[in-house]
Amino acid sequence: MSGIMTKDELHKFSTKFLCQLFKKTGGNLDMSVGSAELVFESVTVGAYERPSLAASIGNHISHHLLSQGLIRKGYLADEVRLTREGLQKCIETCRDLY
Repeated sequence: MSGIMTKDELHKFSTKFLCQLFKKTGGNLDMSVGSAELVFESVTVGAYERPSLAASIGNHISHHLLSQGLIRKGYLADEVRLTREGLQKCIETCRDLY
């Protein structure tokens, strides 16, 4: 999936994605949210114009955050939810974004 975004963009968009997940779940570790929904709400308004790109970006960000242990798969195929580590990261990081 290289070429979709730079390392800096991946970091920036992953943080926004994670913070949007935190905002939507209120920090509830048992609540899941669709990753496509998070991309559309947190990463780019332009995603509505190019949904296939948004799906690729969402998959890339989700994989990145999963590999860091900050999110885990949700109850449905496209859903994700916070881990305890992800919740801690949100508490430290997200208050500056909202």
